[in-house]
Amino acid sequence: AIESGKGIENLKMDEDKFYKAINAAIEDMLYYRVREGQALKEDFLLRIGKIENLLESIKYRLPLRREEKIKQINKKIAEINVSFDKQRMEEEILYHVERMDITEECVRLNHHINIFKETLEQEGSIGKRLQFIVQELVKETNTIGSKANDAQIAEDIIKIKEEIEKIREQVLNVE
Repeated sequence: AIESGKGIENLKMDEDKFYKAINAAIEDMLYYRVREGQALKEDFLLRIGKIENLLESIKYRLPLRREEKIKQINKKIAEINVSFDKQRMEEEILYHVERMDITEECVRLNHHINIFKETLEQEGSIGKRLQFIVQELVKETNTIGSKANDAQIAEDIIKIKEEIEKIREQVLNVE
């Protein structure tokens, strides 16, 4: 049998231990949540850095690709033994070369990368915003890939898509 006075003291001690344990668990949870957030941020920045390097490789390739395409078209024209309006042919070549131009998409992709990095520095809930930015990264990357018509750029685009996919999966863990 429990004496009434001792029971209350025991309950009080148990209650104190209980609250101390709860507070310790909450502090641990918050500590690990901050550490996990920092680890995610570092991973995002590493992957974004890889994307930036690949994008620089693509930008470097742009003028080379344009010249290669013009040479390729001129070679094919030379192989065809047909008379044609030279001015009209130059206009057509320029039209096709301009359609392949991905400069604008590269600029937009770079802009979205910068917004992503800026968002990582913000306080509060950023998960939904990061998800939206990732969608924009995917959109611009797909456009570059479809317009590029270049093997080296296509290889870089695949690598960019791999990094974006890894980011997309991890962004789902961000509030």
